[in-house]
Amino acid sequence: MQHNIAADRTSADPAEECIREMFSRWESLDAEAIAELWEDSSDVTYLAPELDAVLVGRSAIAAHLARTSTRLTSAHVDVPVLACRLLGPDIALGVLAVRWRTTSTDSPDARSTGARITVVVRRRERDWRVVHYMEEAYHFSPGVDHFEFLDDIEAPFH
Repeated sequence: MQHNIAADRTSADPAEECIREMFSRWESLDAEAIAELWEDSSDVTYLAPELDAVLVGRSAIAAHLARTSTRLTSAHVDVPVLACRLLGPDIALGVLAVRWRTTSTDSPDARSTGARITVVVRRRERDWRVVHYMEEAYHFSPGVDHFEFLDDIEAPFH
């Protein structure tokens, strides 16, 4: 399955589409499709709270995604905050908040978690691909529609 996130505009829109697509693919638990959005390079990086080390290289990231997807039975991803801007003609930064709702093979009970995430995507020819992902746990207060850090996330993008 090959997906193409075309970059035919000078705005950050195609880069943002790539980032949104990554989270959309999580809902299918298709690790191969998620890994496909990563640049095929040995210097891409992935950092997340569940890891003790930084993953470096697409193959290490793909292996982690495959292990994670086999431990889940369902995933729902809500991205209530995403700010994306071009840092140069072929590189963009996304800063976002995500609500994960997952069920695992260990328990039928759904688990909800929040995260603040930065994603760097780079364009090669017409395709945008992920080159860096950093996630930290974040607590969303129940019933709160606007998050304290919203202004902090969006400030650099104005």
